[in-house]
Amino acid sequence: MSIKKYGIYLCYPPHVDLRKEGLGRYLANFIKGTINIPEVHIVIACPCWLVNPLKSLLKDMHIMEDKVSIITTNKQPYLVYIFNCIEKLKKINYKRQASILISFIKSQERAKIFLEEKLICSIVNINNIVTFLGFLLSFIIYIPIILFLIPTLVLFIFEKVKRLLISIKKATFNQLKILSQNFVPANKLVTCLGDLKKYNICIRSSVLSRLSCKMLEKMLEKESQKVNFIVDNNTDVVGWYCPTIFWPNFNKIKALKLLCVPDVHLLNFPITFAIDGSNTARFSNLLKSIRTGDNFVTYSANIKWNVLVNRYGIAPSKISIVRHAPSTLDHFIKMEGCHDSKEASIDYCKNLLINALNKNNEKQYSSNFKNREVKFIFYASQFRANKNIKTLLHAYNYLLKKCHFQHKLILTGHPSYQDIRNFVLDNKLEYDVLFLHNLTITELAACYKLADIAVCPSLSEGGGPFTFTEALSVNTPALIGRIPVAEELITDEKIRAITFFDPYSYKDLAEKVQITLQNKAQVLTKQLEYFSILNKRTWSDVGSEHIAILDNLSLGRNNEH
Repeated sequence: MSIKKYGIYLCYPPHVDLRKEGLGRYLANFIKGTINIPEVHIVIACPCWLVNPLKSLLKDMHIMEDKVSIITTNKQPYLVYIFNCIEKLKKINYKRQASILISFIKSQERAKIFLEEKLICSIVNINNIVTFLGFLLSFIIYIPIILFLIPTLVLFIFEKVKRLLISIKKATFNQLKILSQNFVPANKLVTCLGDLKKYNICIRSSVLSRLSCKMLEKMLEKESQKVNFIVDNNTDVVGWYCPTIFWPNFNKIKALKLLCVPDVHLLNFPITFAIDGSNTARFSNLLKSIRTGDNFVTYSANIKWNVLVNRYGIAPSKISIVRHAPSTLDHFIKMEGCHDSKEASIDYCKNLLINALNKNNEKQYSSNFKNREVKFIFYASQFRANKNIKTLLHAYNYLLKKCHFQHKLILTGHPSYQDIRNFVLDNKLEYDVLFLHNLTITELAACYKLADIAVCPSLSEGGGPFTFTEALSVNTPALIGRIPVAEELITDEKIRAITFFDPYSYKDLAEKVQITLQNKAQVLTKQLEYFSILNKRTWSDVGSEHIAILDNLSLGRNNEH
């Protein structure tokens, strides 16, 4: 049996943790399904900084590294090391560092007095070249102290500069506000400035930020050219698959290529995404990729017809639809060889949840959280414009304040997201809404398992939301916003009736949560019946369909020649 090689093209920027990305989980499932096809071998081309995140993803998804080949660039630019240092500086707790330094100095009081006396005596005794050399030799004992103080001093200066910049930003905003009140009618400028402050635009649009973004863009451009060179020199690969549309250089490779269009959220929510200046380059790359692409694949009919065909005029014959297989998590928390495997699995999940709560939140409340029996509803997603987090928060706040709701809400987005953080603080939900933003895949599975309901209020997805199948794979019912791709996933009207809610109405979501909790067993039974039908489609099916598309394109290309 001859082995055919098929390639996957990746060019994510540094610091991307593929395990936390929806596309990362999709990619892992895709690889896992494809490597099970006997006559297929997968080759992954990527920049060298992506090798370790890729290996971590494969490890977490229980995929052996020797099942795939990774070809990569030789050396990463020095700029990556600078970005790494900046990322580490952002994570430093400066107050803690300062307290450690103070404690150290206090604990070394006696040593300090001894060293001072030693230094003074050495200086006083200098009267010839011999005693001077002796003084220099004795000074060596101070080198460890100096080496300890230098990095601490650098961190201290960095923190002071950071606070100074924030103070300047606030002062500038206040001055502009005063000017607007004196000279601008109807306070139009005040409203505009208020929005800017709300979304922290002042910091994001700074010269330093723009320069760093420009450097990152140029670096990605250069590295993608190197990846292209590697791809073009691997002529034994039948064709290359790119899982997203943010790398237009993929379309420049000479080999046969298939571009995946997962979604177009930037087009559907342009204003909200525009607030974050970092999306400007992504939007440009998205348009460029679509306009220069040869052959496309997508997850849903909605993306094919409403976006690629109707909006961009792509010929339908150039677009294939390959739907997701169910994304399942039960194997990550399955306990075998125990007297009571079910109870052992639940106990394991409770430990994972408590550990995740203790390590991920900055609040004292959650860092010391010990309630293993906590009840909660769960949404696993990053905080993006299309995810509709505010509707979920409004529904939860309504349930909590008006309906005496006893559950907490656990989200996996980062708590520093300003709009979400403001809502939580304004409505005094700090002890009710918990953020777990650094979950491993095993911890994610545990959260799904222990949740009473998994909720997905998203307004736009590329394919059927993962929430539905991930939750049901661990026997947790799911509620999904009624959007076109969700209707493609769930076609049975009876299942739609117990699963869908209006994603634009927080009261409809709140009502659906209450109904589902009151009838949890019945809802779960019906959803599991439908899930068993969906589960007949495997990721090997997904991989085989992509391979078939590449084979057909290759055959057509050979016939042309």
